[in-house]
Amino acid sequence: MSDVPPAPSTPARSRGLIIALAVVAGMLLVAGIVLVVLLVTDSDADSGGSETQAPTPSATAAPSSPAPTPTVTPTVAPAFVMPSCAAVAVPDIPDRVAAGELVEITRDNDQQALAGSVPGPVAAEAALASPQVRSCLWGPPNSDGGFIIWMAEMPQATWDTFAEQLAGGGWTAADVDGAPAFTQTGGDDTLSGEPAEWWYIHTSGAWIVTMSTPAEVRSAAVEGVRAANP
Repeated sequence: MSDVPPAPSTPARSRGLIIALAVVAGMLLVAGIVLVVLLVTDSDADSGGSETQAPTPSATAAPSSPAPTPTVTPTVAPAFVMPSCAAVAVPDIPDRVAAGELVEITRDNDQQALAGSVPGPVAAEAALASPQVRSCLWGPPNSDGGFIIWMAEMPQATWDTFAEQLAGGGWTAADVDGAPAFTQTGGDDTLSGEPAEWWYIHTSGAWIVTMSTPAEVRSAAVEGVRAANP
């Protein structure tokens, strides 16, 4: 008859049971931890999915800038352009000057000379007040003959006052190619010794003064001033 191993003692069985219970308890603890983690994770996922996103605020339209106020440039009257002596001469004079048959003498801004030549204090004052003055003299070389034209800048308002004074001073109203004029005979022409025939003409901002000149010379002066100041 074979030998039967002796049954384990009671203390040995107790240790095995304790170890088994410990293993089971550990497994239960791990399972509990895993379960808690899963529950927490699912709860966060549900909260994130049901979270309502705040509406994006609509962009506020920027206030429109006021339209710029247009700059108003004041209208400035164009300056008077003083024509050259050749521009106011009868057509054949520039050619005769170039050929040496005539001499041209030009003086600018000699208001005193014009004031000392024109008859009457009113005309002298107008000459001294003019911003621009040009005198054009044409004559044969070494001679006292020829003719002269003065041009003085004179605004229309100044001419209107001047014309009233001339009309009240014995001057005769006239017309030169549509330009208002006044004429008077008096004194001696220093070149010819004959009574001087004075002409005061106004056109395009210029006071034209001539003395003892043919009608074609006066017309050429008016045309030249108008061409320079259209």
